[in-house]
Amino acid sequence: ARYSPRLCASSIPCDVFVREGYYAYLGFLSTCGQAVDWFRLKILDDRYSFDALSALGREPTGLLALPHFAGSGTPWLSERDQGMIYGLTCATDRETLFKALIEGTAYEARANVELMRACGLPLGEIRVTGGGARSDLWLKVKADIYGQPLTVLTAKETGALGAAMLAARGVHAVSGQESPWVHVERVVEPDAQNAEHYAAQFARYQQLMKAMKAFRNHEQLCSL
Repeated sequence: ARYSPRLCASSIPCDVFVREGYYAYLGFLSTCGQAVDWFRLKILDDRYSFDALSALGREPTGLLALPHFAGSGTPWLSERDQGMIYGLTCATDRETLFKALIEGTAYEARANVELMRACGLPLGEIRVTGGGARSDLWLKVKADIYGQPLTVLTAKETGALGAAMLAARGVHAVSGQESPWVHVERVVEPDAQNAEHYAAQFARYQQLMKAMKAFRNHEQLCSL
């Protein structure tokens, strides 16, 4: 992307890209799959598979999970932040808790997307790779929370592929912005009704995050 002074001044890391005049912005989560594994392996003692816990429908859970199990990543970027789940009732079951954690990671990613857009960075297409791209549940939740289609690539582990693409471009083996190795597997569309509900939930998520930060700042002051 082009240089954005406001974005470079934010918590999102900015590095010079190999293409002249362009920069790479890296928004990240401190815990994503790790937060899901915490629930599945430590709380449920590895008695249920990822697929078994993904059986819940596409409707939003109504819970708000802050997946800060190792501090928070961007845009909050604080090692003092801790995880929490808000909205629990006696009717909350394991599948709902599992999905709430997945929703929490998507809210975190959307916070990064919103910051980039607010800084003038155009985000016309969102591509997904890695472990999360293998889960239909995770893809649908992210599409609904972003309110935008997700492009799923055939290559799931793109770190090595990206390095190979940069090397190929460096020796002029390929031309243009992409190599012929990049292929689209499918596009996951958001559900309009869910996207509307999640937009309201995301606003509540941001309010909860601000409230938790105020609480932790108060705790720190009281400990002085």
